[in-house]
Amino acid sequence: MKKNPKKYLFFIVIVLILTTSCTKVKTTYYSNNTISSVVTMKHNKKNGRARYYFTNGALQQETYFKDDKAHGLLRRWKTNGILQSEEHYTDGLKNGIATIWDEKGHKVSQLTYCNDTLDGLAKEWYETGSLRLEGNYRHGMFDGRWIWMSQEGKVVGEGNFIGGKGIVKSFYLNSKPSAITHYTNNEKDGQEIAWDESGKIKLERLWQMGKIIVPDSTGKQGLQPHSNAK
Repeated sequence: MKKNPKKYLFFIVIVLILTTSCTKVKTTYYSNNTISSVVTMKHNKKNGRARYYFTNGALQQETYFKDDKAHGLLRRWKTNGILQSEEHYTDGLKNGIATIWDEKGHKVSQLTYCNDTLDGLAKEWYETGSLRLEGNYRHGMFDGRWIWMSQEGKVVGEGNFIGGKGIVKSFYLNSKPSAITHYTNNEKDGQEIAWDESGKIKLERLWQMGKIIVPDSTGKQGLQPHSNAK
């Protein structure tokens, strides 16, 4: 049976009309009549691109939605127009690489997510562009080797973790040890000892899941371990 091309074309046109008629653009305004947001709506839900603006008219955020959930690239800007952050979403959950820049446009951190949980490579940089720290997360927990660097490019901290549990060793720029700290579930947990550059203990205390339960037992309270490690 031969198809009627006119009827077929008519059907396509009707479908397109019905589809596009469901899509609307919703615009909101500030009290000074400048645009606050421009959001693509479909079936009364956010679907497609959404843009949000500062009161000065500069673009603040651009997001893509699917049925009211962030889906795709999300970018934020500072009032001066410099890109602040980039994130990727799938059905409302953060996935992939998330990057942050400072006020001058220097990249300061890059994290990896899987379904809203830190999972993968993590990096931070100094304003100069030199590496500040590098490590890995697994299911939200510190995992594997972590290193902390000075601006001069020297290792000032090193940790080894399995599922958030491990030990961080910190160093002075001359490579002498400055501190050792135990961690459980990403929190300081257990003994922490710090030394001065001559090798004498200057601080010794006990942590329990991120809280100090035994203050500095050396009696030299107020002295802090020299460390770039968190």
